Amino acid sequence: MASKTEKKRSIAKGGFAIVAPGALPPLFHVSAPVANAQSPKDAQKMLKQADKDGDGNITWSEVLDLRKSIFSRLDRNRDGFVDKSDRPSFFASQFDKAFERFVEFDADQDERISREELLKGEAPGFEAADTNKDRVLSQDEIEAMRASL
Repeated sequence: MASKTEKKRSIAKGGFAIVAPGALPPLFHVSAPVANAQSPKDAQKMLKQADKDGDGNITWSEVLDLRKSIFSRLDRNRDGFVDKSDRPSFFASQFDKAFERFVEFDADQDERISREELLKGEAPGFEAADTNKDRVLSQDEIEAMRASL
């Protein structure tokens, strides 16, 4: 029988952890620059997750990669859309909270988010933090964002 720690690891590997409250990085989401992080610690973790190559900067390409990864985890039935049919019975409330954040990406208002809608969705948080508009959040820009948390 698996231990509690092993079960938690298994759940995280299965992608459920990504839908926990605060799972969408501020630069990922379409709300305010520091959108939806539950705490500064959560926001720091999300920023680190977005910095795929670990160079301390976050590029727009890395944001898109993160969006793709989140979409893949949330599209549980692999039909190419994130909608209520992807809602798990276990962790349902966490899915609901994440899905509420995704509705802003629903460009055609059909109550489901396609991969294309997610990738083309705006990111005002990223735009606001990218003060020199080079589509890269430098370490200085990231620190300024963190300071605003």
